[in-house]
Amino acid sequence: MLCLLISMTFVATTFAAEGSQPQILNTSSSVRALNGDELPAAQNISTTLKFDQEQLDSFGISGRSLLQESEIINTPSSIFEANDNLILALATMLISIVLGLVIISALNIRQRSRTERDLKESEQKYRELSLQLPQTTFELDAYGNLIFINQFGRHSLGYNKDDLKAGLNILQIMADEDRERMKEDFNLAMQGTAQAEEYRIKKKDGSTFPAIAYSIPIIKEGKTIGLRGIFLDISERKRTETALKESENKFRVLAEKSLVGVYIVQDWKFKYVNPRFAEIFGYSVDEMILKMGPMDLTDEDELKGINEGIGNKLAGENGSYYYEVQGTTKTGEIVDILVFGSMTNYESRPAVMGTILDITERKRIDLDLLKAKEAAEAAARAKSDFLANMSHEIRTPMNAVIGMTSLILRTELSPEQTEYIVTIKNSGEALLSIINDILDFSSIERGKIDLENLPLDLKSCIEESMNIVSALASNKGLELRYFARGFIPDAILGDESRIRQILVNLLSNAVKFTEKGEIEVWCQADGIDPDRNRYLIHIFVRDTGIGIPQETQKKLFQPFSQADASTSRKYGGNGLGLAISKRLVELMGGRIWVESIANMGSTFHFTFPAEVSALPAKKASLTPTELDHPRPNRERSILLAEDNMVNQRMAILMLKKLGYNADTVTNGQEVLYALERKTYDLILMDVQMPEMDGLEATREIRRRWPSNGLKIVALTAHAIAGDRERCLDAGMDDYLCKPINIEDLKAALERAFINL
Repeated sequence: MLCLLISMTFVATTFAAEGSQPQILNTSSSVRALNGDELPAAQNISTTLKFDQEQLDSFGISGRSLLQESEIINTPSSIFEANDNLILALATMLISIVLGLVIISALNIRQRSRTERDLKESEQKYRELSLQLPQTTFELDAYGNLIFINQFGRHSLGYNKDDLKAGLNILQIMADEDRERMKEDFNLAMQGTAQAEEYRIKKKDGSTFPAIAYSIPIIKEGKTIGLRGIFLDISERKRTETALKESENKFRVLAEKSLVGVYIVQDWKFKYVNPRFAEIFGYSVDEMILKMGPMDLTDEDELKGINEGIGNKLAGENGSYYYEVQGTTKTGEIVDILVFGSMTNYESRPAVMGTILDITERKRIDLDLLKAKEAAEAAARAKSDFLANMSHEIRTPMNAVIGMTSLILRTELSPEQTEYIVTIKNSGEALLSIINDILDFSSIERGKIDLENLPLDLKSCIEESMNIVSALASNKGLELRYFARGFIPDAILGDESRIRQILVNLLSNAVKFTEKGEIEVWCQADGIDPDRNRYLIHIFVRDTGIGIPQETQKKLFQPFSQADASTSRKYGGNGLGLAISKRLVELMGGRIWVESIANMGSTFHFTFPAEVSALPAKKASLTPTELDHPRPNRERSILLAEDNMVNQRMAILMLKKLGYNADTVTNGQEVLYALERKTYDLILMDVQMPEMDGLEATREIRRRWPSNGLKIVALTAHAIAGDRERCLDAGMDDYLCKPINIEDLKAALERAFINL
């Protein structure tokens, strides 16, 4: 700008000296013009132009080129007059230079003032920031003395302003183990290298904390005069890192020592496996990590299943999965693996982490157990078949023994003969009871007992059970009483025969082990859900017998065990009654227990839930028939199918006692031939016969004569669970188990004929 101003002045001056219309102004007038003074009036200036010859010559101007009114002056002028224009130009230039310098100085002063103000504002901002930062900011001189530390830093270190005034060196706030390293880092920073190092900072009270120190040199006029920096307290980060390291260490220790395989898979490569994982497949850890993946341990078919399984599992809410897979070891052996896993992030990328269990041995054990189970089931079936056959073989002669003795007892006998026959009959019935208990227990063990759920009169059921043992109790002089506590429903849903069986077992034991006194039966119903008419039936049998010692009570409900297990025990029994009762009560959803004191009697309790029946209990309403003087029943045609001649003879005699006649055949094929020749109202069909058994014959009858109304009643020595159902499924109408009692036969005939 200054150069431009000077150039313009020079040109103006030159133009004024060399212009086409030169004017002669005296020096004083020029100065006055520059000073801004008013010039003289125009009339004071001459109108004739005058030119100096020397100047014209110096510029090469000819006199002919001048105006006509111009005057050439040849008189030599003084130095001032001769150089008047030059002096004027120089004066103008000098004034311009002075003015330019003044302007430049003013601008420099203004710029410096602004710079100083900005610098002060910057320093103020820096001071305010350093004072308010939640970190320690500091400045050191060239000797390491603290010349500045912010308020946060003073509070953090426990120092006050007086401590700083007294002098505080950087080494004084360094832990002993870091001082030498701090000296080295300080020297490097003073040489111009910024530093960022971790130290333990010591407070005024002597405690220390970890911190990162950032320091940069303070350079002034090319010389480092100190350091400026910041301390960051990293105690929390250190604690987090320590906790993380401890957690990682625990994980690593657990993983390294774990008995299950641990893995991390990323990009189908093992990023981590523990020793157990490698051991399962016969590799070392180094052989597997980053060098192998799941594809190296199983075949394509297994991998396809794995991918589908993982996809389905990961689609769930928890993003985890498990599956079984067969893997291949390093030696080519097949191992069964149970794999657990879930999606996670590993090194900031998706990965799968999980565990594996080697279940090869478990699979082998499961296979062995399956084989053992199948063998046990086969053995159970064999035992069941054996029991069924034994039942048949024993019941067949027992049928004749008990049936014939029943018939003999209805004839004229001497007292001695009656005693003998009664003994035979009682022994047969005792043997039959043992057989029934064994069959019942076998059926319960195999889960072949199905409980009925029909309306029953609980009071009548209890009274009938007591009637069964009343004769034995009376013979021993025992009082037998029944008590009902509170409300007892008129009819409940349940299995009357099984409840009666449990009660008879408990009452029989009470009579057996009580020599004098009394036996009481108590019953009560406690409401479970009155709105739904559900009750807990509680029945207990109390006796005044020999009692049971505490140490032997736990044996009572075990099969084939008794409180007195000696070979010379006074009381008989097969040890199955209470075991069967326990199983039956549990099947009904209840429980059974005993309370007893030796020599002071026993109380056996059992409970079961039951629902009140909306229908009344059914009562048998059969027309009685006089057995000793039967009515003729010639109008009923009966066919008896029985291959055993003794049983055939006994059944014919029983039928005659009841007033019926019957034709006889020995197998199912003969039954069909007989039906082709004659129409019968009833067939008493033995189940096990040669050539064609009773079940096959019944199915054939129902196929050939589906609507003739013929009644078929099964006669079988098989008495295990399921036999009755098989007979009914084949098309039979009723079922009688051998040995046949004449009263049972009479009832079955009346049931068959009641609708005919």
